[in-house]
Amino acid sequence: MRILALCLLSFACSAQQSPVQYKLRTPKNWSEWAITGSASEALRIYGYVVQDSDDETFLKDYLADKINKEGGFIYQSGDLASRTPGEVEDSDTCHVRIIEGTNKGREGWVHCSLMEMTDEWKEHFAKQEANKHSAAKKASDEKRRVADEAKRKQQAYIDSLPKLVSPGQDVMVATSLDCAKDLQNVVNFGRKNGTGVEFRKKMLELMALGCTITLPLGTPMESAIKSGQFVTFQAYKLRKTGVALAENVRWP
Repeated sequence: MRILALCLLSFACSAQQSPVQYKLRTPKNWSEWAITGSASEALRIYGYVVQDSDDETFLKDYLADKINKEGGFIYQSGDLASRTPGEVEDSDTCHVRIIEGTNKGREGWVHCSLMEMTDEWKEHFAKQEANKHSAAKKASDEKRRVADEAKRKQQAYIDSLPKLVSPGQDVMVATSLDCAKDLQNVVNFGRKNGTGVEFRKKMLELMALGCTITLPLGTPMESAIKSGQFVTFQAYKLRKTGVALAENVRWP
């Protein structure tokens, strides 16, 4: 088992260190083509093919002349090559080294469109991309799981807290214990005499004096402590402290 693991590790390392392999193609119906000594000549001779030159004899003589003068060479369709490290390339021409073929080990320039990555290397990069996608999905799923767990815990904590309740959408609470006593007196007044003009006037006076504030219905209450008719608390997240009437608090 250990030997197998070492072999797999050795293969993975060699795959990472080996140069990417390309299968060299030839233009049209040509069975062979030239690797030239310069990028400009690689581009020039490929231009004859693009222009559909039908003077095959001229082109062969031209290739042979350029090969003799510039140190180029012929390759066969299907020869394997790798890009030469450190060479400055453009979008049209590539500097390559033959790694499998008649002229193995020789280097030169060829039009990049005549190079196609081998199936093995396509598969290698496809697996790499799949692994990256898998790792990214795993990280995303874990991040979502952590976020969902944090949200669940937060909701469980909120559910464990007492809440402000009221017939309306807002709940009036006092800002101090003395103000809470005044608020209770006004509420009792309203129950005895009705919630008409006088009652509303008294409630507005408490607010104007800064003795009461309103909080949303259902506001969770942290550090809630009940003492008689009143509950001191701190509003969850709002960080506002206050004193609520016990009748306006629902305990879990």
